[in-house]
Amino acid sequence: TRASGCEIVETVLVKLASGTSNPTLPSWTLQPNPANDVLKIVFENAQKPFTTLLYNAQGQLVGTKIGSGSSVEIPVASLPPGFYWAEIWEEGQFLGSRKVLIAR
Repeated sequence: TRASGCEIVETVLVKLASGTSNPTLPSWTLQPNPANDVLKIVFENAQKPFTTLLYNAQGQLVGTKIGSGSSVEIPVASLPPGFYWAEIWEEGQFLGSRKVLIAR
């Protein structure tokens, strides 16, 4: 807490694989990027249902979608323009994240 009474709080989430080798994560893409109305996540090698999470630049969850095929679409028309992060999870296993730009 500063002398002015304002409190500063910071939260940091670090996701880093540990070990002697780099894990090979499945390949997936975002289309289009930058997105305007709909963000399509293409995960062609999906063998099980996967969950896509969309976070804003402040780390707040702003969208989630469960996919059961090779792709899933997240509506983004109501979100303000800016940078976001998309993550894919499959049965509790983190499969990667990508930067997304929402532009108008």
